Amino acid sequence: LDGCCRIDCAAIEDLCLRAPNVRQLRLSGCAQISDEILSMITRSMPDLHTFALCGDRFDFITSDGLMAIARLSALTDLS
Repeated sequence: LDGCCRIDCAAIEDLCLRAPNVRQLRLSGCAQISDEILSMITRSMPDLHTFALCGDRFDFITSDGLMAIARLSALTDLS
């Protein structure tokens, strides 16, 4: 999903419900990503091994969202 600048909470919620076994997720450049979305991902995709969230315009992510990522125990690659 790299570069999907219009992706929103509803789209990620749908992804989490339909594909909880995702092991790689790349959301680089998706500026609408928020703490709520990160929390939803970490609760719904516990087997996530690779997570990419690169970019310079993540205005809706705080330390709470970063702490949610830290709870992904299977995570081996974060960028």
